[in-house]
Amino acid sequence: MQAVLVEAQLVVQKAEKSCTAEGIADARKFMEVLQKRFSECCDAEANAGVPGATAACRSARRQMQSLAGKLETLRTRTPTPAGAGISQSVFTRSSNDILLGEARRQAVATSGQLRQVRAELEYTVDIGRASLVDLDEQAVVLQRVNVHVDAVATETALARQHLTRFAKRMATDKVLVIGVCLCMCMIVAVITYRFVGK
Repeated sequence: MQAVLVEAQLVVQKAEKSCTAEGIADARKFMEVLQKRFSECCDAEANAGVPGATAACRSARRQMQSLAGKLETLRTRTPTPAGAGISQSVFTRSSNDILLGEARRQAVATSGQLRQVRAELEYTVDIGRASLVDLDEQAVVLQRVNVHVDAVATETALARQHLTRFAKRMATDKVLVIGVCLCMCMIVAVITYRFVGK
């Protein structure tokens, strides 16, 4: 932020020394770029929670407004020469250098952001691959579980069949035992009747 203020003061000093309409116009363009950078610096410091940033920004903003007012005063006092040719002034070169530096700074920032996004994407791809491997392993485990479940279901069905056959056999055996008992009772009764009747 202080560096931007120093650059703005240098711009105003050069404009005061040149005292030409073209130089002051270039200085105003340059000042607009510096004001944008100044606003970005103030916002960055405020967002970062720097102690005393708000008060410092207010003071610096007043200085910037004062410098911009000086440029405006120079513009109104400087006469515009009739038919003056367009020349490449010091301010034009400085403005171009500042714009080029700003473009480079933004390009570097964008490149850093792109590298960060690329790293995050690669990390996400690695996580996705690991998740796919885990899912494949779980699918194999589930297939084994399904095989075991099918085997248990088959064994349960066989056990039910055996129980049903055993129950039927027990019922048949009970009927046979009852029949044999009845036959024995009848034989005993017949024998008893024969001996008692004589």
